[in-house]
Amino acid sequence: ACSGNNDRNEEANTTGDNDLPAASTRSFKEVTVPYQLTDTSLLKDDGKDTLSSRYLSSLLPDSLKEQAFGQTTKIRYAPLVKFGEKDRNAYYVVKGSAGGRKAAFLLVFDKEGGYGSAMPFLVPDKKDATSQTSSIDKSFTITRSIMERSSGAVIGEGKEVLAYDGTEKRFSLIMTDLLNNDAAVLINPIDTFPKTHKLAGDYSRNKKNLVAIRDGRYDNQILVY
Repeated sequence: ACSGNNDRNEEANTTGDNDLPAASTRSFKEVTVPYQLTDTSLLKDDGKDTLSSRYLSSLLPDSLKEQAFGQTTKIRYAPLVKFGEKDRNAYYVVKGSAGGRKAAFLLVFDKEGGYGSAMPFLVPDKKDATSQTSSIDKSFTITRSIMERSSGAVIGEGKEVLAYDGTEKRFSLIMTDLLNNDAAVLINPIDTFPKTHKLAGDYSRNKKNLVAIRDGRYDNQILVY
């Protein structure tokens, strides 16, 4: 484990300004992909190990830190997990905490240990109705998902899919599906059909489940949608 006040010792174990200190790598739990992190587990996890705030802050762009914590320099960093591609890149998930907020960042280093790039892996919002999950699959594609519920029913979903480009040393957005907060609207294609039959009508369970019954072509027929 590495204390946030042990910057000098960390720097002594660093082979380059942008290399991950050897002392820090031992603090991470090594896992295999696929890997998943939920907002619930991130908010509950309070590991005792810490990483150098000065070192991590030098790697993470100000825009990422401000997005997660606002304008503050008092950020505490802790190791979560590490995983990697054989003879290629190594990925580290780092947890940051400041002012009651928590966030997870994903940092990538090449096989020589040189720093590549970083991105916000999971930044919990302040909405009780939403749940967030971030994952990375066996092809090292990153997916950030958000789901919104109301009265137990899912009313909105969103997703972003990204991948790391080692040549460009940056994360590229592959696909995005923004969270839709608008209530789902059901369209009944037989709504204008006659409904004189005794069973004709609209039968709804909720806003997402509807059964429509209308008159058929003949007296002994009905149309159901």
